[in-house]
Amino acid sequence: MPNRASILLALCGLLVPPGTAAAQATDRGSGQVGEIRGRVFGGRGDTAFPLPHAMLDLSRGFDHRTVATDSLGRYRARGLAPGRWRVQAIHIGYDGIAVEVLVPAGGSVELDMELSSRPIPIPSVTVRALPLAEAQPRESPSTREMGEIALRALEGSTGMVEAGLAQVVRSLPGSDQAEPTDVLLMRGSAADLKLVLLDGAPIYTPFHLGGLVDSFDPGALGGASLFLGGAPARFDGGLSYILDLTTRSPRRDRLRGEFGADLLTGRMLLEGPLPGGGFLFGTRAIHDLGTPILDRGDSPYGYRDLLVRGEWGGRDRASGFLTGFWNQEDVRLDLGSSSFSDGARWGNQALSGGLQGFFGKTSAEVRGALSRYEAHLPVSDSLPLFARSRSDRLRVTADFSHPLGAGTLRLGASLDGVSSDYEARRIDAGGSSIATDLVLRGTTGGVYAEGDGPVGENLSLRAGLRVDHFSESGGVHLAPRAALTWLLTDNAVLTLAAGRYHQFSTVSSSVVEQTLATLADDTTAVGTGSRLSVGKANHLVVSLDQILLPGLRLGLEGYVKNFSGVTGAEGQRLNASGVDLRVAREGDRTSGWVGYTLTWFWASDQGFLGSDARFSGRHLLSAGLSTRLSDRTGIRVRVGYGDGLPYTSIPLFQDAASSIDQPGTAGRETFALEGDNLLNEAPGLAIGPDEGFLRVEGEIFGSWAPTIAGRTTQLRPYVRILNALNRRDALFYHFDPWRDPSPRPLAELPILPLVGLEWIF
Repeated sequence: MPNRASILLALCGLLVPPGTAAAQATDRGSGQVGEIRGRVFGGRGDTAFPLPHAMLDLSRGFDHRTVATDSLGRYRARGLAPGRWRVQAIHIGYDGIAVEVLVPAGGSVELDMELSSRPIPIPSVTVRALPLAEAQPRESPSTREMGEIALRALEGSTGMVEAGLAQVVRSLPGSDQAEPTDVLLMRGSAADLKLVLLDGAPIYTPFHLGGLVDSFDPGALGGASLFLGGAPARFDGGLSYILDLTTRSPRRDRLRGEFGADLLTGRMLLEGPLPGGGFLFGTRAIHDLGTPILDRGDSPYGYRDLLVRGEWGGRDRASGFLTGFWNQEDVRLDLGSSSFSDGARWGNQALSGGLQGFFGKTSAEVRGALSRYEAHLPVSDSLPLFARSRSDRLRVTADFSHPLGAGTLRLGASLDGVSSDYEARRIDAGGSSIATDLVLRGTTGGVYAEGDGPVGENLSLRAGLRVDHFSESGGVHLAPRAALTWLLTDNAVLTLAAGRYHQFSTVSSSVVEQTLATLADDTTAVGTGSRLSVGKANHLVVSLDQILLPGLRLGLEGYVKNFSGVTGAEGQRLNASGVDLRVAREGDRTSGWVGYTLTWFWASDQGFLGSDARFSGRHLLSAGLSTRLSDRTGIRVRVGYGDGLPYTSIPLFQDAASSIDQPGTAGRETFALEGDNLLNEAPGLAIGPDEGFLRVEGEIFGSWAPTIAGRTTQLRPYVRILNALNRRDALFYHFDPWRDPSPRPLAELPILPLVGLEWIF
């Protein structure tokens, strides 16, 4: 019984008319050409269906053509010289066929073919991903990752708490009792309990609430990984959470750039090739050049940063990188005192570098990082006072990854040294400067081993153990980590993760007070005898990651955490639980995210939920949407809402807040634990968390692509309306009981319209 291919071949023969040779000679002379078109089907049993991506090879002597079928199995080969052509159709998993067709001059031949299914047996394939291998360059973090950064930015502190300045100022010796007005309040949370890394360098206070610029330039970032619990064992520290930020690889084909400026801010981003590698250079600043146009006075916020990354090597040989980062932020405080003219300021300096390569199947990476964080806070009453802190970090890590069966084995080690210098300075009645200084140092060394692999058809397990030694505590601390992942469907993953974390805890107020009091009469002494304590946290997290629709992704996490050994909460059981919800959509015309977190914190002296348990909570919302209205215009909207974020009190003198009776606070309960900043205590202050703030930013932009000097560029004019609608997102607050029973915001920004232009080439 003939098959379908032979029948089609016979039919094709009917297309050849008599006198073919004579016709060919005539058509060649006239220069007319023909075409072959048709469809390719796949056959399985008695069923036939269009076969996309089939390859058709057409040959006639030394003349060869190749075409492919589209998604409906259609193909068309034009410009064929008249004559006999051999057409061969092939597709993986099907038997190929070949037929001969006579193409008439100036005519068309319709040829349909059906390929019989023949599956190709292949052995099982194991796919391994080596996480330490060089990542592909990325234009910017995903919409989901930018949502993570925006959500964490809402809870970030000003850095004064992280720097320990609240303890320093609260403990200044030799001053009289202050009035309630001598209390400076700062908005802040999650201080000192998180670990934020930028290319391996620890960064303090990367987030700010001013709202004029993003926390990081999205164009310079390559990714952001958030771990609320069960982080890989290579991470040490991070009692609250770990956020691992990476700058992106520069494009090396040619020099590229982005320039943008509006009435208050400016940014620049350059990238291009270097011998054997590439570079990325970015800088941003608040310049205030447009304030005369706005007629609102100078902005109380100042910000500058600089990011430089260099890379060399490639995937076929050893590669390396070097990243430098510097930023400084300041806020001018309007308290009617000349000593506040400089305002509060803080910033980072960081340098990190790494080498990576392969030794056979083993991937190896070595990183080193130096970082410094400095903060300065002038406070005053009748006499000026100044507080300053500086934290230096040295961090070295080595990580190795090797395939093991169907999984991967990872080994590594880390060394992290920290040196914190706290200084308080005051001017006595005679005008002499009196300074006291406290220096704290600590070193952490650790090793880890971790493995991952499948444990069932749809289950995989990652389990590891860290062993750390802290110079100030002696002995070793064990930190087990595990994450069990269940592939529910092709689009849904459920993960159960648990882990233990250790890190140095901030020095307590009592230690600072005792040390500074001892050194108050000795202007040359430096206190170095205090010991840093080691905090511990246990995390349990359940998360669901699901692709709802193409481009639409849902992330849901619930967690329970408990803390011990945290400075300022000795003898108490500190706990936290909450839920994080993240929805992100990425598309060509529309992208956006919604992030929401609700967290409860409680502390008890009598165990879990004892009768004396104290509760506090917060919830945060971050959302963003960007869409194109047409090919040349679009809009972007971002919303941030925070409620329950705590105040950090900074009395200007010792015991300033020990007995404050504030109007309008009768019957209000006071918590020593507010937000997830477990170190945030305001003794005797009956000021609870602020009722919240709402920030909305809207932008309408245009997009044009002119060609300049033969190169296509992009111009993007925009108009932005920003800051808080109810003006409650100020960083600093002051308490004036005769004006208002609640704190009064300092250095707040009004609603501002900003006109700007971006140029991308």
